[in-house]
Amino acid sequence: MLGLSDLELPEQMELCSRVKNALGIGARFLEGVLELQGDQVQRAKEWFAKENFTCK
Repeated sequence: MLGLSDLELPEQMELCSRVKNALGIGARFLEGVLELQGDQVQRAKEWFAKENFTCK
């Protein structure tokens, strides 16, 4: 997921943890980009939309 680089490190860690738990997948931040394991586009879009993030 792009566009999350404005988050501070603690916010990135919190978001990463929430995504991992909600979707049951591996996730990590690398240089301001949230990387998700596997093909999770639709599930991730739905989760981020529920969490009030804008998805393109």
